[in-house]
Amino acid sequence: MERQQKERILTKNNQPLKEITYQDICLLNDTFYQIQSWTKALSMLNDFLVIEQSL
Repeated sequence: MERQQKERILTKNNQPLKEITYQDICLLNDTFYQIQSWTKALSMLNDFLVIEQSL
């Protein structure tokens, strides 16, 4: 059997790039959803603070 050899991609400093795992992708997706869930609340808070400052 032949062993598949993975191609290594190096950065400018000759350091190998980290493989992106499925777990990393799921974690990133969860983080995006958490950030997205805050947008409406933060927008409302910002509007409130702008109104308060103008008074």
